[in-house]
Amino acid sequence: MTYLYLVQHGAAKTESEDPRRSLTSEGRRAVERMADFLSTLHVSLDRIEHSEKLRARQTAEILAARLRPIEGI
Repeated sequence: MTYLYLVQHGAAKTESEDPRRSLTSEGRRAVERMADFLSTLHVSLDRIEHSEKLRARQTAEILAARLRPIEGI
């Protein structure tokens, strides 16, 4: 059976703070907490896909560091 998990990126800075809209410190911490929670559930991932937006990539990188998908990101 195949499962698809959808995860929203963490909170991002406003465009005036950062035109590329990177994650805020709190957004990063929220994603880290989610990744830690998912790791306690022993979620197994084949891969992580994300859009080209910086905040999506940063979110994917945090998740990948904790969950270690088979094919990466």
